[in-house]
Amino acid sequence: EQGADGVSIKPFVKLYSKRDMRRLFSKFELEDISVHQLLAEHFYPEALGRLMRPAIPKLEGVMGWYVACTARRPA
Repeated sequence: EQGADGVSIKPFVKLYSKRDMRRLFSKFELEDISVHQLLAEHFYPEALGRLMRPAIPKLEGVMGWYVACTARRPA
C-alpha cells in the first residue's frame, strides 16, 4: 500500500480469509489467527460510521481488513 494513491498508483491487494490462512499454513503450528483494522471511516454514509463506533471493537474480528497469524515451524 505504501506510495499508492489509489488513482495513478494502485496497490496490489490479495484477499485471504481465516480459512485460507489455515490452508496456507497447514504445515505450521498455528498459534493465533486474528482479524484487525476496522475503522468508523470504513462505513458509508459517515453517519453510519458514527453510529457503529461503539460496536467496532466487537466487529473488528469479523469485518476487519487484515488477517494476521502467528505460526511456528514444526521442530
